[in-house]
Amino acid sequence: MAFEEGKEPENTSIVKIGREIVAKCVGVPLAIRTIGGLLYFKNPETEWLSFMTNELSRIPQNENDIIPTLKLSYDKLPSHLKQCFAYCSLFPKNYEFKKSTLIYLWMAQGFILVSNQHQELEDIGHDYFMDLLWRSFFQEVKVDESGDVIRCKMHDLMHDLATSVAGSLITTLDSIDFIDEKTRHVSIDSFPVVTTSLSTSTRIRTLLLLREGLSMTESTCDAIFSSFQFLRALDLKDLELDFVPTSIGYKLKHLRYLDLSHDNRIIKLPDSITSLQYLQTLRLSFCRSLEELPSDIKKLVNLRHLEIDVCNALKYMPRGLGELTNLQTLSQFVIPSGSVSRIVVI
Repeated sequence: MAFEEGKEPENTSIVKIGREIVAKCVGVPLAIRTIGGLLYFKNPETEWLSFMTNELSRIPQNENDIIPTLKLSYDKLPSHLKQCFAYCSLFPKNYEFKKSTLIYLWMAQGFILVSNQHQELEDIGHDYFMDLLWRSFFQEVKVDESGDVIRCKMHDLMHDLATSVAGSLITTLDSIDFIDEKTRHVSIDSFPVVTTSLSTSTRIRTLLLLREGLSMTESTCDAIFSSFQFLRALDLKDLELDFVPTSIGYKLKHLRYLDLSHDNRIIKLPDSITSLQYLQTLRLSFCRSLEELPSDIKKLVNLRHLEIDVCNALKYMPRGLGELTNLQTLSQFVIPSGSVSRIVVI
């Protein structure tokens, strides 16, 4: 991987150094790919030997603990990619996540840096993703019919590394007894009921409910929304709420990402949701009972992605959608007669 197009250079000394570096990866393919991706950007004649003698040689060579070797590649990442990679520890091991989901979540947290006004956040996020993929931080890629990456996973060892570098800042909850006061990003994947005890952590910026069949009462929702005033990303998909509490629009003023998809009980969204003026992504796909969108949806001036696939009960589209000048994705458009036509990108 470190050699262009898989070709070894004619310089035998470089080949020798390369083979010694491979040997120090103790035969672990992930380590070889990761270090290879790192060396690809280095000059073989001036930097490979220095890397091997000054950095790689300091790492204990133990096939049962390859994390220190993998961390060498992480340490060389620019700061914006470091936080994007660490954020992935929110997802459980062996989780298959969408590229678009990662990018939208990175956008919500302000991880994506725009250097000029002609760049789109999504395009930069795509570049971040592909950079991490190239460096072997992601694997098991799935592509669409055009060959574009749409899904991937993280190797278990990479997940261990992400968890290690994230520290207490990011937590995947397996109990509800304690959340560190330093924690800013939380995912829940292992227990069925979300209780008000979660609301004691007031600085949370991400809350992802990843387990199907989780339940949350209206009072719990209100308590959490009242406490999480700095929340930027909220994933409540598959939660099967009877309705979305009005407090979501009044309490979560900083919310940029909201996923309510796969809820067959929601019939209507509260009008208060149009108070979320920073909202960039609204996911409502497979809300099969949803009959209407908020009439004042045009107030969501920063909305970029509105996903309403398989919302077959939708009767019409609200006026003012054309005034959402930042809108890039509208997955369906409902004609008043009730027929539905797919529109992928506006």
